[in-house]
Amino acid sequence: IARRQELQFDYLSTFDAETPRRHRVAPYLVFFRPEGHGYLDATLLEATPAGSETPRSAIHYRLDRIVPGSARVLPTMLPPQRVAAPSYTLRYRLLPVVARRRDVAVCFPNTQIDYHDDGSATVSATITNLWQTRQVLLRYGTACEVLGPPELVELFRATAAGLGKMYGAGAQE
Repeated sequence: IARRQELQFDYLSTFDAETPRRHRVAPYLVFFRPEGHGYLDATLLEATPAGSETPRSAIHYRLDRIVPGSARVLPTMLPPQRVAAPSYTLRYRLLPVVARRRDVAVCFPNTQIDYHDDGSATVSATITNLWQTRQVLLRYGTACEVLGPPELVELFRATAAGLGKMYGAGAQE
C-alpha cells in the first residue's frame, strides 16, 4: 500500500465454492471492523476467472480469505488518484411503517427523500458499491422495495430467491 503498487492474490470469497480466484487490485487501506475481521480496501482491476464483481469497484477483501502465500506486489504503479468506481443512481421505496415519522436515516451520498401522503417515502442517492448497498437496505426487511439500479434489483431478487428456498413453505430445519 505504501509503495502504491498493484497487488495480486488468490481469494476465496463467501460465494466461491472451493476454488479461489485470482484478483488484481489497487490496494488503498487495511482496516478492522468491530466484529473483529480485518479488511483490505481495494479497487478491483481484474478477477480470473471473472465473477459477479464489477471492474473498478471498491471491494473490502477479508484478509483471512486471501490465500496464504499467494499475495504478490506487481510492478505497476497506482495512479495519483484512486480510480473512480462506477456510480449508480439508487432509488428505493420505504413503507409507512418505516417512513411515517419522517426521520429516515441518510445512509448514502446525495440522498434525497420524498415523503408521500400515505406515510411512505421514496429515497434516491448515489452509490458505488452494490453489495454494500444491499447489506444496508436489507436491514429494512420487507419494508423496503428497491426500484433501481437494475443491477441492485437483480441482487435483491437473487437474495429473495435464496431466502425463499431456505424459509419458504415446506422448508426443513
